[in-house]
Amino acid sequence: MTLKERILAFMRTEAYRPLTPEDLADQMGLKAKELAAFGPLVAELEETAAIIRTRYGKYGVPERMNLAVGALSASEKGYGFVIPDNQEEDDVYISPEAMAGAMHGDRVVARIHGRQSGG
Repeated sequence: MTLKERILAFMRTEAYRPLTPEDLADQMGLKAKELAAFGPLVAELEETAAIIRTRYGKYGVPERMNLAVGALSASEKGYGFVIPDNQEEDDVYISPEAMAGAMHGDRVVARIHGRQSGG
């Protein structure tokens, strides 16, 4: 398992809560050789939205933070849907008021406030 895979697996565990990069490395028990690669990997994972940095500088995975990451499919009527990267997740409706200037095809991160069944 690569270090990147280990980071994601650790963050996806049920007991994980968002941590600073320093605390994450400490909790994972990383050695000196791994620490050199850790910072660039965290930056890469954040850039691709595989992990999300909170406003407090802590990192978590989107699926554990009520976030959907994916491509925006926008309608001509002003609303849209986030088509999640994770194919197991449902599409997320985005109201016209919440589009915030995003355009069709943009890669977005959306916070899920509530779930409705039946469409």
